[in-house]
Amino acid sequence: MAEYVNVVSKAEIDNLLEDYYAKYDIILEDRDPEEFRKHAAVRGGIEICLR
Repeated sequence: MAEYVNVVSKAEIDNLLEDYYAKYDIILEDRDPEEFRKHAAVRGGIEICLR
């Protein structure tokens, strides 16, 4: 699976994250917004890979 995740483009992940941020209220609760986005990008890449 890792090799599939590695071929997901940054643009695809960025588009998915923009959808997340447009559709959902992101509650950070004292989390660093930049760090949260990095973690969400990793999960987004995995989601794209699984599709």
